[in-house]
Amino acid sequence: MANTCIFCGTKLPRFGQEKLLCGNVFQSVCGQCRKALWDLSQEERGQRALDTGRAADPEQIEAFLRESREAAQREREAVLTDKVCLRCGKPMLRYGRKLIQLGSEGLFGPVTRDGIFSDWLEVDILRCEGCGKAEFFIPGPSEPPQPQKEEEQVTCPVCGARHSPLIGCPSCAVRLAQSGQRLRSSGEDTPQRETPRKPPWEK
Repeated sequence: MANTCIFCGTKLPRFGQEKLLCGNVFQSVCGQCRKALWDLSQEERGQRALDTGRAADPEQIEAFLRESREAAQREREAVLTDKVCLRCGKPMLRYGRKLIQLGSEGLFGPVTRDGIFSDWLEVDILRCEGCGKAEFFIPGPSEPPQPQKEEEQVTCPVCGARHSPLIGCPSCAVRLAQSGQRLRSSGEDTPQRETPRKPPWEK
């Protein structure tokens, strides 16, 4: 088999044989078949090589094709939507997102007819898997923000008030501040200011 082209069966010379990568495996081919199959993908060349029944390492080619199909299926599921084409009924695939200008291009940017700067519209581009037609869809509103969870509070062992565990008890702090202010106002525990002494040369 190594001296014949796996596609057309043409006898190949012993030296200077053409090689073509089919399904991740190099196959011996003639120059005419190599030129005809050069533009095909790895998967297509591998499948054609298997169909001939003369391919080298068919198990490796089958494993490559199986992995390629699984990868393509995962990529399809990632962009598959719940919408169908209005023309052929095939599923629509996400093709990207684009900003569309709502107005005409002016000297200082896009403007509307009344001269006011126009807005932009963000749309999703969906492409039909069957006929290839594309449609624009305005994306739905974003999900509402989740309400923040209330912080758990602790009970002060002194006054019984509830407060955040990150700070001390505000009620006790206010009460201590007020009691300290009364002490200072009543003159209790207030240190006496020492009268500064004059130097000897001043009388």
